[in-house]
Amino acid sequence: MAYIPDKPLVYDALTGFENKELILSLWRIKKEKRAAYEEKFLCEHFELTHALQKPVKHYSLGMKYKLFLISMLARSPELIILAKPFTSLEKASQKQSIMMLEEAFKKQCILFTSHQRYIYAELGSRFFLLENRQLKEINLI
Repeated sequence: MAYIPDKPLVYDALTGFENKELILSLWRIKKEKRAAYEEKFLCEHFELTHALQKPVKHYSLGMKYKLFLISMLARSPELIILAKPFTSLEKASQKQSIMMLEEAFKKQCILFTSHQRYIYAELGSRFFLLENRQLKEINLI
């Protein structure tokens, strides 16, 4: 399971590279898999490669979120839980993140909370509303 909160869990004193390596080493992600994720997601999708040598304290909130998201997805967890995903990202990065998650949906179960209807309408397959401590399934179609 991977939990990705709306505020990423990264260390400001470390560089982007050090944060990524710390997260991946804590979960014992193999070097080959790390390299594939770095190339595919850091370079192609989020253009973070240029910032990996900089301390994270100089990153925007969106950059921190991208770094943490990529590190968590590299683990290939069976269940991904996102709390208010993408609120710290600009529109282009939101679209890139949605594309990444659409790919992950093919292999993993993803549960997320959002107040942004276009996100859950685009990504979701089942929808639930939590209201007055009651959880009920709703139809958005």
